[in-house]
Amino acid sequence: MSKYKLAVLGIVLLVALTGCLGGSGNGDAGGNANVDAGNSTTVAVAVGLDAEAQREITGSLNQSEQLLLQRAQFSPGNLTEDETQRAQELQQELQQAQQEAVNEANSGFESAVNATETLTVDDSIQQGGTSLYLVSGSPSEVVALLNRSGVQAITSREQFDALSQQQQQAPVPGPGGGGAPGGAPTP
Repeated sequence: MSKYKLAVLGIVLLVALTGCLGGSGNGDAGGNANVDAGNSTTVAVAVGLDAEAQREITGSLNQSEQLLLQRAQFSPGNLTEDETQRAQELQQELQQAQQEAVNEANSGFESAVNATETLTVDDSIQQGGTSLYLVSGSPSEVVALLNRSGVQAITSREQFDALSQQQQQAPVPGPGGGGAPGGAPTP
């Protein structure tokens, strides 16, 4: 997302989160709005790897390793047994590096929130390589989170609640990895 789009999104979110659309009446004698005077909001903040972090992870491979992974993806039947094994090892290394980067992004986000006096993390859920945090506090500081590396989006508490409920209702995969009893894949 471009800096311009982020700036526009930030302004829109700030206006929406502070209730300025309906004229909240919060202002001082000079006509300036007290944006955070007594206001608090709760939103869901998605945190994951940004494009730069993804490039760094894949950039750690040399050119021949990148080509091997591409061949494994697009024509796996044309690889030797050794090439197939090496491609699997590379994929595991990439997944491990990605998980470490996700953990680092989550830790950095949590530290940033905990470093403020006006924001708190109320809950969180994991979905793939993205974490969704339920954050409460000052609307302007919530919007400022968009400037943090790894913050992908801010959405409503209702979205968080819906995803949380979906995760609680999701079937646990059977021993074979499928969702049906006996490990058979679910249709």
